[in-house]
Amino acid sequence: AAAWDMVRDGELAATHFLALGLQALRGNSSLVLVARTVTTHLSTAVELYSAPANRDALRIKLADGLNALLSAAQPGSGEQLSFARAFVNAAANSPSLAHHTQLKSMLDGAVVGLKIDTDLRWLIVGCLAQVNLLSESAINEELERDNTADGHRSATFALAARPEANSKRAVWDRIISGTEANHTNDALIAGFRRPSQRDLLSVYVDEYFAIIEEIWGRLTYEISSTIVNLAFPIYETTAATLNKCEKWLSDHPDAAPGLRRYIAENRDALSRALIAQKCDAS
Repeated sequence: AAAWDMVRDGELAATHFLALGLQALRGNSSLVLVARTVTTHLSTAVELYSAPANRDALRIKLADGLNALLSAAQPGSGEQLSFARAFVNAAANSPSLAHHTQLKSMLDGAVVGLKIDTDLRWLIVGCLAQVNLLSESAINEELERDNTADGHRSATFALAARPEANSKRAVWDRIISGTEANHTNDALIAGFRRPSQRDLLSVYVDEYFAIIEEIWGRLTYEISSTIVNLAFPIYETTAATLNKCEKWLSDHPDAAPGLRRYIAENRDALSRALIAQKCDAS
């Protein structure tokens, strides 16, 4: 916990934290809840708190480390399932084609003892979509296998995660329309805003700040707050984004207090990430 606080405060480099975290997991891999927390922190450190120049190498290191823990886990155990889920998420952000190929083999049952239940199958499907290894028709076929409310949410996420500019535009338009149910918007935004797709998403930063006040006034609090908070361009972690955030707050002193609070909180998170990235770069 102390090391995690140090990373978030820009006192410990994300690169060093990743090494410490993987070492800790090797020593406590049977403690599933602890492992789940640590892997979540490791992913956040890599995606938000690492220097951009280091990020891809750290993504590969994280996926490799989790893959090793998955291979060492007892077949059929909760530990194996926990590391399988963690590896799948890490592999989707990794630039390594070998990691992407392994996702496909996992879906086909290549990991001995690992039960591919509905939840894990959808997780893999969504991550395969994120790395452009699953077509829209293939995702719809998966939905036919699980034509439930959860299946529809998972398919919505997978379709939104596909790394195609036209697809992202269509998803963005659905998000800001406010016509979707809140649980659908959650899935759309989560799929839309993938950390490995920064290049595709940078064009939406200005659009976000241009439309949030109109969204807040037009839609219900539940839907507008979801859009404003979850669609905030946190992965466009640059000084330029921070400046645009500060400018919006300066230019909209009379905006709704709730809206300003969300922007201010995300501004603080973005500022923290930039400080941490500077630490990792030094």
